[in-house]
Amino acid sequence: MARSKDANDRHDIQVSLTSDGCALTDRVVGVRLARERDLLANLEAVSKPALLRDLES
Repeated sequence: MARSKDANDRHDIQVSLTSDGCALTDRVVGVRLARERDLLANLEAVSKPALLRDLES
């Protein structure tokens, strides 16, 4: 993370991800999505509609 002060507001601090932070976020999200795909792939076909219905409510 990178922090910088706002030139127009001394109370405001801008926070942003560095390029390393963005790369780490991309890797973590990729791992999480792969896990979700694996979990969903193992659900029986009859369970998927019920799961989607529950997630939407």
